[in-house]
Amino acid sequence: MQYLEGRRYVVMAIFMLVGVLFASRLFYLQVLDESYKAAADRNTLQRQVQIPFRGLIYDRHDSLLVQNTPVYDLVVVPREVKGLDSAKFCRVMQISLADLRLGMQAAKKYSRVKPSPLIQNLSTPELAAIQDNMIDFPGFHIKERMARSYRTQYLAHALGYVGSITPAFLEKPKYARYQPGENVGISGLEAYYEPVLMGQRGVQYRLVNVRGIDKGAFHGGEFDTLSVAGQDLHLSIDAELQAYGETLMAGRRGYIVAVDPKTGEILCFVSAPHFEPQTLTGKGMGNRYMDLLKNPDRPLFDRPLQAMYPPGSVFKLVNELAAMQMGAVGPNTGFPCNQDLIHCTHRHEYPANLNIAIKNSCNPYFYQVMR
Repeated sequence: MQYLEGRRYVVMAIFMLVGVLFASRLFYLQVLDESYKAAADRNTLQRQVQIPFRGLIYDRHDSLLVQNTPVYDLVVVPREVKGLDSAKFCRVMQISLADLRLGMQAAKKYSRVKPSPLIQNLSTPELAAIQDNMIDFPGFHIKERMARSYRTQYLAHALGYVGSITPAFLEKPKYARYQPGENVGISGLEAYYEPVLMGQRGVQYRLVNVRGIDKGAFHGGEFDTLSVAGQDLHLSIDAELQAYGETLMAGRRGYIVAVDPKTGEILCFVSAPHFEPQTLTGKGMGNRYMDLLKNPDRPLFDRPLQAMYPPGSVFKLVNELAAMQMGAVGPNTGFPCNQDLIHCTHRHEYPANLNIAIKNSCNPYFYQVMR
């Protein structure tokens, strides 16, 4: 019995010794050994949603009208923000304390664990200054995205423009996949073809150090999914004809629309004065938009689609074409400017042919064409 009792104590002692060894090793790793803590501090795992390249827009001859240009934003993940020195942050980022508070409130309202934009469209000097100080501001990260660049400005009313998605948009079910700061078509073709141009998002898991510098893929990208670029659009617009129309309307108010009578395709769409779509996104967008609204020339007004003009003398050409197709008149047909029939607002030479009649917009001439 004593022998068995002694063995029991030996077994208990062995188990206790093993337990003490495990506990000691655990205490050493978690408390005394700083290497694991340092590694964890140096690198954090980030789930990054990959925004696909937005589809490009071409004219009828495959000439590029709209392309993508990389820009950089400062985003914030509220849960990661710790011990923020607001005064230093505002000095480095060159923003006011009020703007910082509003941005943080908006970010927390959206999500405490997902990134929200704080400063968009960083300039090169701003980006350099921010990167040098990222270690002091945990929870803030640099994020690249693609902005739109437009070859022509006069086509802005038709193409529309892309801007950061607003809280009102995010509340709509069809925008449920979007995150604050992402681009979305606001107007024109950019908005109408948003599902086509947007593409499909991807996800990457990246290791990022405290400076916000990417240290590589997590597990070699095993858990990543690739994004799919948006589809390109090919318009009926002729870029050369569009450029010529823009030259004609420079410094004027009005519009030019050229339509192929056989197919109904729009070859040229000029509304003047115009606005630059890029100005309606990024910092100060609200002020720039209000300036456009207050502009007496009304550059935001889409004259080809929204203006209401009486056809007036333009319809004379329709009458003339109809009469020529019927064989009633020809290019060299003349009629007297008989003001007993209808008043003529111009003093001009005898309308001996169509060219003279069109040049002087002779009312009696075209009245007689359609009699």
